[in-house]
Amino acid sequence: MSPGEQRPPQANRPIESEREEVYAKMSAIARYRGTSTRKEKAKRLWLKVVMVLAVALASIAVVAVQAQAGSFDHRPPDQVLFKGTQSLQTGNAYSFEWHFYDNGSWRVRHYSYSPYEHNWPSAAVVKAGSRLRIKVDKPQRPTHFRIYAYKRLVAEGGEGWPAGTPQLVQHSYGPVVRDGKTVGWNVFFHVNESSRQYYLQVNESWDSVPNTHISYGDATMFFHVKTS
Repeated sequence: MSPGEQRPPQANRPIESEREEVYAKMSAIARYRGTSTRKEKAKRLWLKVVMVLAVALASIAVVAVQAQAGSFDHRPPDQVLFKGTQSLQTGNAYSFEWHFYDNGSWRVRHYSYSPYEHNWPSAAVVKAGSRLRIKVDKPQRPTHFRIYAYKRLVAEGGEGWPAGTPQLVQHSYGPVVRDGKTVGWNVFFHVNESSRQYYLQVNESWDSVPNTHISYGDATMFFHVKTS
């Protein structure tokens, strides 16, 4: 080496190399931690999505089961008399002929009391002028629905037999909606006369729905109201 020429700083090279190696390791650790954090966040988000979907599917299943129960039952739908939100009585079935699909074929069920066994419920007492409703647990609206009101009964065969000419009660319909779907129907009517017995005979029917297995048929139900 000539006089005055400086020797390269050989001793500094390992220090710079170590620094670069440390920086590389720290960068790798930071990238790993960042990736791990993102993975944890994604995992938590996915779990939340799965839980929301599970709740939604469960709700859909409940609605589907409810709709199926009303549409495909082996007997006419349950019917309950209400005043506002207050349940007054469940209708008594007097007779029905009901068609339903079961195990790959259509079947029919017949039911009828003896002509001398009119199964009237005990009277539900309401004020004259009350607006009542019969809630019908079937998504399909009845094809025909008639409410006949008798004032009195005569004893025959140990049971009450309706007497006189019945009054045809005017009514209107309103859907029962749950989660955006019609699951039944309300039939609204008034009882206007005071101090009167209303022996209510409801005649109803549903037509068959083509290309479906939805049950259908006709039925006669009894209700009993007394006005004050």
